[in-house]
Amino acid sequence: MAPKGQKRKQDKQGPPQHRPDTSVASLALHPAAKFVAVAVQSSLRICALGVTSPGDPVTHTAQLPIRVVAFDSTGKYLLAAGDEKLVQVWDTESWKIIKTIKSPKKVTAAVFSACSTMVAFADKFGDVLTAKLWSGHEQAEPVAALLLGHLCSIVTSLAFSPDGKQLVSTDQDCKVRVSTMPKEPHKGAHSIQSICMGHSVFAKCCAFACPNKDATHPVLLSGGGDSTVRSWNHMKGQQLHCFKFASVGSSNTVADAAAPVSSLSGASADGGVPAASAMLQSHAAKEDLGDAADTGVDTAASPSDNTGHGDASGVDSAVQSGSDSDPENLDPEGPSGAGRQAARVLEGTGLPAVLSISVAPDGCSFAAALEGRDDITILHCTASGILSQQQELQLPGVTLPTQVQFDAQGRLWVVGGPLPGTQDAVCIGVASPRGTGTSKQWSHDALALPESVKVALENRPAGGSNHAAVPDVTASQQQSTQQLRKRVYSAEEREARKRNRNDVKA
Repeated sequence: MAPKGQKRKQDKQGPPQHRPDTSVASLALHPAAKFVAVAVQSSLRICALGVTSPGDPVTHTAQLPIRVVAFDSTGKYLLAAGDEKLVQVWDTESWKIIKTIKSPKKVTAAVFSACSTMVAFADKFGDVLTAKLWSGHEQAEPVAALLLGHLCSIVTSLAFSPDGKQLVSTDQDCKVRVSTMPKEPHKGAHSIQSICMGHSVFAKCCAFACPNKDATHPVLLSGGGDSTVRSWNHMKGQQLHCFKFASVGSSNTVADAAAPVSSLSGASADGGVPAASAMLQSHAAKEDLGDAADTGVDTAASPSDNTGHGDASGVDSAVQSGSDSDPENLDPEGPSGAGRQAARVLEGTGLPAVLSISVAPDGCSFAAALEGRDDITILHCTASGILSQQQELQLPGVTLPTQVQFDAQGRLWVVGGPLPGTQDAVCIGVASPRGTGTSKQWSHDALALPESVKVALENRPAGGSNHAAVPDVTASQQQSTQQLRKRVYSAEEREARKRNRNDVKA
């Protein structure tokens, strides 16, 4: 029997409704540049590269959106995972699914171990699990074991250190956690090497740079919703440098690279956290997103519900999770004004999230894709972790990129989507490097991606237009990052919510 308060809420709003979370395009490159894989919504397309006749693409259609796709370091396996609560592994020679690993919840991140013997993946409830890939295809279905947890905070990305001894996991609560991998991962990782704290909004992505040629002292990079990329000594949890991007529409200018923060839009002197962004983290509570069907959670909670939780943007959870059970929350002129507030959050924050980062084979240069921007920013990382801007690059035909990745030849691949009017059309482009060191520059390379492969990967509708894609792709990016932002309340609002709680009797 539902509690009294919950019944009153449902009588007013109707039964809870839930729409699937927004999915954006993701990309994976074979380590030897033999294949490229693109996933968007529930569609996965894989094309051969470097051959005279690439043939038809290998395709796979899932029942629910695919969130992550990745090759292992040997190129023998490809994994895809997402809202189906499955991690599926393909053999890249036969393109048959050889392993299917079940996840308790929707998968938000997944990665192969450095030695390609294990898969680590994270779900929306903050758990990171592992499963061993047995060498024989006749082996029984692998069983996932809990490795570590992030206390119900959505894990946004995973990355193994170059030596495979540490696993880095980033989450919605701004944490960049470095865990020591045990000899027996199925028994759990009980040793935390460090927790890198510095992002003022969610941490979105991570990667390792290796400025030293011998890769003995890698530098951990992380990008977040506070529009910064930060470098870390991951063994000590010490921030080395912070590069802050300008707001949308402004040009990037880098401050003194020797300072703790390279400020592009008024970062504070205390490590790059603007006062407004720091405020966003105070008094913000956690709300689970996207698994309402599993838990029975009412995703259309009103401001006076009994949870007291939300996202830091001030957007009601009806807007945040895509529920349309309370139209008043979506009406800019409604009594609550929630729709008007949501518009201000999405259009006026001025802090585009860093969606993806990828490190070039030289170990020094890396690319970053930002929410709401058509251009890619390429930065340089020194051995001491100092970050500086190297280039701004915009590829023709690529609108609002969602993921970047370098291949073994140093070429930069960029994908954006989904495009409007379709479920699974994307835009994709490639840039090749010229020069060396900090003078290295990337430029569009039309020959790197044969037209037949480009057409198969993009799957554009006939007569499609890049420019028409802008509003739809922007909305997809904003919705995907909005799920990670937390709601902030004033002192008066917090007191009002406490008075209206119905889960605790006076």
